[in-house]
Amino acid sequence: MKMTRWDPLDEIVQARETLRYLFDESLTWPGRFDFFHLDRSFPVDIFETSEAYEIDAALPGIDLATLLVSVTGSTLTIRAHNRRDHREDSAGSYIRQERMTGALSRVITLPSDIDTDRVRSVYDQGILVLFLPKKEVIKTREIPVQVGGTLESTAVSSERP
Repeated sequence: MKMTRWDPLDEIVQARETLRYLFDESLTWPGRFDFFHLDRSFPVDIFETSEAYEIDAALPGIDLATLLVSVTGSTLTIRAHNRRDHREDSAGSYIRQERMTGALSRVITLPSDIDTDRVRSVYDQGILVLFLPKKEVIKTREIPVQVGGTLESTAVSSERP
Protein backbone atom coordinates (compact mmCIF):
# COMPACT_ATOMS: atom_id res chain seq x y z
CA MET A 1 0.00 0.00 0.00
CA LYS A 2 1.42 3.33 -1.06
CA MET A 3 1.36 6.04 1.57
CA THR A 4 0.65 9.60 0.54
CA ARG A 5 1.51 12.64 2.55
CA TRP A 6 -1.49 14.62 3.83
CA ASP A 7 -1.44 18.31 3.05
CA PRO A 8 -4.17 20.36 4.78
CA LEU A 9 -3.87 23.08 2.12
CA ASP A 10 -5.11 20.64 -0.53
CA GLU A 11 -8.40 20.32 1.35
CA ILE A 12 -8.71 24.10 1.75
CA VAL A 13 -8.12 24.66 -1.96
CA GLN A 14 -10.64 21.96 -2.85
CA ALA A 15 -13.23 23.47 -0.48
CA ARG A 16 -12.65 26.95 -1.94
CA GLU A 17 -13.11 25.64 -5.51
CA THR A 18 -16.29 23.80 -4.50
CA LEU A 19 -17.74 26.94 -2.89
CA ARG A 20 -16.77 29.04 -5.93
CA TYR A 21 -18.50 26.54 -8.21
CA LEU A 22 -21.63 26.46 -6.06
CA PHE A 23 -21.77 30.26 -5.87
CA ASP A 24 -21.28 30.64 -9.63
CA GLU A 25 -23.94 28.05 -10.40
CA SER A 26 -26.47 29.61 -8.00
CA LEU A 27 -26.23 32.94 -9.84
CA THR A 28 -26.25 31.59 -13.39
CA TRP A 29 -28.34 28.43 -13.18
CA PRO A 30 -30.73 28.38 -16.14
CA GLY A 31 -34.32 28.91 -15.13
CA ARG A 32 -33.58 30.79 -11.92
CA PHE A 33 -34.63 34.39 -11.49
CA ASP A 34 -31.88 36.87 -12.22
CA PHE A 35 -32.48 39.38 -9.44
CA PHE A 36 -29.10 41.03 -9.87
CA HIS A 37 -29.16 41.43 -13.67
CA LEU A 38 -25.61 40.11 -13.78
CA ASP A 39 -23.76 39.64 -17.05
CA ARG A 40 -23.18 36.03 -17.84
CA SER A 41 -19.81 34.55 -18.59
CA PHE A 42 -18.64 32.03 -21.16
CA PRO A 43 -15.77 29.53 -21.27
CA VAL A 44 -12.40 30.45 -22.75
CA ASP A 45 -9.14 28.61 -23.46
CA ILE A 46 -5.95 30.68 -23.22
CA PHE A 47 -2.75 29.40 -24.81
CA GLU A 48 0.52 31.29 -24.28
CA THR A 49 3.71 31.24 -26.31
CA SER A 50 6.78 33.41 -25.88
CA GLU A 51 5.41 35.86 -28.49
CA ALA A 52 1.62 35.85 -28.10
CA TYR A 53 -1.59 34.61 -26.49
CA GLU A 54 -4.23 32.68 -28.42
CA ILE A 55 -7.69 32.75 -26.91
CA ASP A 56 -10.62 30.57 -27.95
CA ALA A 57 -13.96 31.79 -26.59
CA ALA A 58 -17.12 29.69 -26.91
CA LEU A 59 -19.88 32.07 -28.09
CA PRO A 60 -22.45 29.96 -29.95
CA GLY A 61 -25.62 31.64 -31.13
CA ILE A 62 -24.60 35.22 -30.43
CA ASP A 63 -25.79 38.19 -32.44
CA LEU A 64 -22.57 39.14 -34.30
CA ALA A 65 -23.69 42.77 -34.51
CA THR A 66 -23.36 42.97 -30.70
CA LEU A 67 -19.91 41.35 -30.49
CA LEU A 68 -17.36 43.79 -29.03
CA VAL A 69 -13.70 42.93 -28.43
CA SER A 70 -11.34 45.50 -26.92
CA VAL A 71 -7.81 45.47 -25.51
CA THR A 72 -6.31 48.05 -23.15
CA GLY A 73 -2.79 47.32 -21.93
CA SER A 74 -3.00 43.73 -20.69
CA THR A 75 -6.78 43.66 -20.24
CA LEU A 76 -9.00 41.94 -22.80
CA THR A 77 -12.75 42.60 -22.79
CA ILE A 78 -15.25 40.52 -24.79
CA ARG A 79 -18.96 41.42 -24.83
CA ALA A 80 -21.85 40.03 -26.83
CA HIS A 81 -25.59 39.42 -26.69
CA ASN A 82 -27.28 36.06 -27.04
CA ARG A 83 -30.93 36.05 -28.06
CA ARG A 84 -33.53 33.36 -28.48
CA ASP A 85 -36.87 33.58 -30.19
CA HIS A 86 -39.67 33.01 -27.71
CA ARG A 87 -42.11 30.45 -28.95
CA GLU A 88 -45.76 31.20 -28.34
CA ASP A 89 -47.90 28.17 -29.01
CA SER A 90 -51.27 27.36 -27.46
CA ALA A 91 -50.74 23.66 -28.18
CA GLY A 92 -47.75 23.33 -25.86
CA SER A 93 -45.29 24.98 -23.55
CA TYR A 94 -41.68 24.62 -22.51
CA ILE A 95 -40.98 22.12 -19.77
CA ARG A 96 -37.30 23.09 -19.65
CA GLN A 97 -35.24 26.01 -20.97
CA GLU A 98 -31.50 25.65 -20.39
CA ARG A 99 -29.93 27.91 -23.00
CA MET A 100 -28.94 31.21 -21.43
CA THR A 101 -29.85 34.44 -23.12
CA GLY A 102 -28.94 38.05 -22.54
CA ALA A 103 -25.69 39.91 -22.09
CA LEU A 104 -22.47 37.91 -22.06
CA SER A 105 -19.19 39.42 -20.96
CA ARG A 106 -15.71 38.46 -19.94
CA VAL A 107 -12.80 40.62 -18.76
CA ILE A 108 -9.45 38.84 -18.71
CA THR A 109 -6.21 40.33 -17.40
CA LEU A 110 -3.21 38.77 -19.11
CA PRO A 111 0.32 38.71 -17.65
CA SER A 112 1.80 40.90 -20.43
CA ASP A 113 0.69 44.00 -22.33
CA ILE A 114 -0.73 43.39 -25.81
CA ASP A 115 0.48 44.93 -29.08
CA THR A 116 -2.93 46.26 -30.16
CA ASP A 117 -1.75 47.07 -33.69
CA ARG A 118 -1.19 43.39 -34.51
CA VAL A 119 -4.27 41.76 -32.90
CA ARG A 120 -6.23 39.40 -35.18
CA SER A 121 -9.58 37.69 -34.66
CA VAL A 122 -11.95 35.33 -36.43
CA TYR A 123 -15.39 33.95 -35.51
CA ASP A 124 -16.28 30.54 -36.93
CA GLN A 125 -18.82 27.89 -35.89
CA GLY A 126 -19.52 29.52 -32.53
CA ILE A 127 -15.88 30.00 -31.53
CA LEU A 128 -14.17 33.38 -31.36
CA VAL A 129 -10.42 32.96 -31.88
CA LEU A 130 -8.16 35.86 -30.88
CA PHE A 131 -4.44 36.15 -31.60
CA LEU A 132 -2.93 38.68 -29.20
CA PRO A 133 0.78 39.40 -29.76
CA LYS A 134 2.70 40.47 -26.67
CA LYS A 135 4.11 43.97 -26.67
CA GLU A 136 7.89 43.99 -26.87
CA VAL A 137 9.38 44.44 -23.44
CA ILE A 138 11.46 47.57 -23.11
CA LYS A 139 14.94 46.47 -22.14
CA THR A 140 17.10 48.43 -19.73
CA ARG A 141 20.44 49.45 -21.15
CA GLU A 142 23.34 50.20 -18.88
CA ILE A 143 25.35 53.25 -19.92
CA PRO A 144 29.02 53.29 -18.99
CA VAL A 145 30.13 56.46 -17.22
CA GLN A 146 33.48 57.92 -18.21
CA VAL A 147 35.44 59.43 -15.36
CA GLY A 148 37.40 62.58 -16.23
CA GLY A 149 37.97 63.87 -19.75
CA THR A 150 35.42 65.66 -21.91
CA LEU A 151 32.15 64.69 -23.49
CA GLU A 152 32.38 64.75 -27.26
CA SER A 153 29.17 64.62 -29.22
CA THR A 154 27.81 66.05 -32.42
CA ALA A 155 24.60 66.99 -30.62
CA VAL A 156 26.34 69.06 -27.92
CA SER A 157 27.96 72.32 -28.95
CA SER A 158 31.59 72.66 -27.96
CA GLU A 159 30.94 76.29 -27.02
CA ARG A 160 29.46 76.69 -23.58
CA PRO A 161 28.40 79.98 -22.07
